[in-house]
Order: sequence, then structure tokens, then C-alpha cells
Amino acid sequence: MDLGSAAVHDERRGGRRALRRAGPHHDRPAALRGLEALPAGALEGGVRPGLLAARRPRALAGGRGPGRPVGVSPAGRPAQTSPDAWAAAALDEIEEAGVRGLSVQAVARRLGVSKGGLYHHYADRRALLRAALDRWEHRQVTELNARFDAIDDPRRRLHELLEYSFVRMAPTVVLQLMAGAEDPDVAAVLERAAEARLGLLARILEALGLPADAARHRAVMGYSHYLGLAQLRTQSPGVLATDGLVREHLAVLEAALLAGTDAG
Repeated sequence: MDLGSAAVHDERRGGRRALRRAGPHHDRPAALRGLEALPAGALEGGVRPGLLAARRPRALAGGRGPGRPVGVSPAGRPAQTSPDAWAAAALDEIEEAGVRGLSVQAVARRLGVSKGGLYHHYADRRALLRAALDRWEHRQVTELNARFDAIDDPRRRLHELLEYSFVRMAPTVVLQLMAGAEDPDVAAVLERAAEARLGLLARILEALGLPADAARHRAVMGYSHYLGLAQLRTQSPGVLATDGLVREHLAVLEAALLAGTDAG
């Protein structure tokens, strides 16, 4: 659900503010191995584990902080840039500064290059924003949905989806995208992401025996809960302050989603 995705980048890379990592779970389905047990300093698909450790996005909290730019080597030498590097750095900037705070100059600073380097790859800020949104959608929606769809048992697929979305991922990027949804490109990607994630959850519930209409309604309930809880926990992190409390709450949601199904 940022679902993974929206998603720790809702989602994205641990970077210089890596969050506390969850331990490896070797009994996870093969389709999901690697999502939670990643090497130190790197997080697959830009997702940082541990929703309960999520910080408040800096643009929402008020203020930015220093840090070594992404793409700069420890020796301070600029790394070679590429279209993908610009898109990744733009997502980092969106995570911290929001959509309205995205600027070519800020992204160039992250990469350790002049802002003129952008124009080797993208026409302008709008093109860079679209590339960043495409990257987020591909990694946090399309790829994650495919991984969950690959789990054969729908009951286990639901549990893994909820565990990943509510516990292992902190959706910092999707919250910034929601805050910037007046931008038409942002609104479009959020709409596509919502439909894809609702479709994933509805397919699981249909596989568990719910009629299509009921499965859709429960999918809306589940995804709305995901987005609302992400916002609440960003603003009030003490509401569910431990993994145990998160999982207790998650068990209530899971039971509600499963009521009346073959597994309910």
C-alpha cells in the first residue's frame, strides 16, 4: 500500500539518515526476500524499513538540514551524473523539501555538479519532476505490486502486504506528493498509484472469497487507513510508538479486512 509503496522513502533509500532496520526474516516468501534484509547503507527500491522510526518530512516540520550531497564521493569529487541520478536526487529533494521546494539548483547541489548539468538530460524542472515521479511510480508501485502478486497464497499475500506497508516502510515521499497534489503531474501519478494499490488489495480479497464490489470497498478502507495512519504518525509519532503496538493495531485492521472471507 506505498502500499509499499507510497514509500524511508515510501519508500526509498536510507541515505544519510538511515532508519533503524528490521532484522531479516528468513521465512519470508521468496518473492519478498531482500526487501527487509538489505546490506548496510543501501535499501532496495528506496524503501527504508521501520514505519515507527519514520521522521517527519523536513518541509512539513519546518527547516532543512545539511548533509553530504547524494552523488558526491567521500573525497568530495562529483560523481558522474546520469538521467537516473538526477531523478533519484530529485526524489530525495522532494522527500525533504516537498514538490514546491524542488529546484534544479538544489538537486544539482545534491549531486555536486552545476545546475547546467541538468540540461544534458532534461529540458527543464518540469521534465525533471516527471522523471522523479516516474521513478517513484515504477519502484514503489509497479515493482512492489508485482512482488506481492507473485505470492501464491492470498492469505499470506495480505499479511505480507500489511506488514510491509505499515511496519517496514515509512511513506515519507507519498505524504509530500499528497501535499503537492495541486500540481497536475503529481495528481496524475497519485491517482494511478491509488488505482494500482486498490487493485492489488481488491484482487487479494477476491481470491479470499469476497465478491468484487465488497472487495473494492474493503480495499478502499485499507488504503485509506494506510494513508491516514501515515499522516497521523508523522504528526503524532507517539500514537503507536513501538513495533508491538503497530502490530496490535495491524491485527485489528487485518481481521476487519478478512471478515466474511474464506480466511475470516
